[in-house]
Amino acid sequence: PAIFRDVNVEQEYKLNYFSDIKQMAAECDILVPMCPLNKHTKHIVSREVLAMLKPSASLLNIARGGVVDTDALVEALENRSIKCAVLDTTFPEPLPKDHKLWTLDNCYIFPHFATNTV
Repeated sequence: PAIFRDVNVEQEYKLNYFSDIKQMAAECDILVPMCPLNKHTKHIVSREVLAMLKPSASLLNIARGGVVDTDALVEALENRSIKCAVLDTTFPEPLPKDHKLWTLDNCYIFPHFATNTV
């Protein structure tokens, strides 16, 4: 699909355009995927993308659990190659009680109740 860009808006608001998510991840302090889950976005936050994040960077997933490679995220958190993850949604969902993510002190999991807020 074509990507609409307004270079004037980018310049006015000092926005940076990245055509590659790995390149963008290397610049992020907080990576926030905001996309639907489909065949193009499944595991878009892959092991390779997580590896590009700075050790001081965090992941905030408010999209769908499947956009993040959960196994790769567990590995990144265990190795402390990223600072932390804040997850509004996970894969699988609900996350099993014995899943490794529950035990990590740098992983914060919230119930996926965004539609129930006032």
